[in-house]
Amino acid sequence: MMKPLQPTTPVTQGGDLPSVDLVIIIQQLVREIEALKAQVAALTP
Repeated sequence: MMKPLQPTTPVTQGGDLPSVDLVIIIQQLVREIEALKAQVAALTP
């Protein structure tokens, strides 16, 4: 279970969120965006 991001915690100073987790989150977001793009492309004539 992932805990929510803490905006007040600076990640650069070794916050609760390791950079590996951040990379995984970004990759998941990119995949979701690509999936949405594919859906929109399928809808447009």
